[in-house]
Amino acid sequence: MPILRELATQLLTVPANPFRDRFVVKRRMGHRLLLDRDNPLDRLMLKGEREQEQVSYLFKLATEEALQPHGGAVFLDIGAHWGMYALEAHRRGLFEAIIAFETDPTNFAQLQANLFLNGLEHAITTLQLAASNRSTVAGLARESFTKLGEKHVVQLAKPQYAGCQRVRVDEQFAFENKLLAIHVDVKGHEIEVLEGLSVLLAKNRCLVHISANEEVRCGTLGKVIAILAQHELAHIRSIASDHYFKSAVTSRLVHGAHHAG
Repeated sequence: MPILRELATQLLTVPANPFRDRFVVKRRMGHRLLLDRDNPLDRLMLKGEREQEQVSYLFKLATEEALQPHGGAVFLDIGAHWGMYALEAHRRGLFEAIIAFETDPTNFAQLQANLFLNGLEHAITTLQLAASNRSTVAGLARESFTKLGEKHVVQLAKPQYAGCQRVRVDEQFAFENKLLAIHVDVKGHEIEVLEGLSVLLAKNRCLVHISANEEVRCGTLGKVIAILAQHELAHIRSIASDHYFKSAVTSRLVHGAHHAG
């Protein structure tokens, strides 16, 4: 009967526990975190399964690079979501400055909440800006292929998109002779972000972590490798859809230090 079919459809779309709280505060990776049970990525964190190997490897590299001479270390978290990498960067104690870019209003509010929960609202700089290759107003659109409720930056062509401000990161900061550790998770906007980092990549020793699934974003990894190679950053490892690069000059310093020992 049509009525029964409609009722069955409605029941199938009701959450398993409609009375549970959507938001919960849990301790994960040494931090108190506000997590959203309706977000698939947050549900992975609730299970303790989200990117632990990737996070550990990035900060292992950063620790090794920090042993070499530098004019101070800075961490840039571009596409910070609710701050997993920025929080971990602070916990490691390697960086004189930590700067998180997050343009999505929901993610940005969750990021601010997590800084507050950990007493870090003055220790980590947060910018509600979209890193790109030029300064302009763009929009946010939901991705359909990830099924994770994520958003990515698009041209502001349709009024239903939320507006966001795009900026070149190298026009916001003038770091020079620093060790820059850069985490980029921007859902299809990787090339534009790297183009907007070009001055910083040229003037600093850099460690870059790109999260960009090659199977989903056809050709992205090859383009990323080519752009970073122009700045003498070598592709050193991939873990699933996460790709790691570091300055060739840094590699030579480490190699020289080993020989000196």
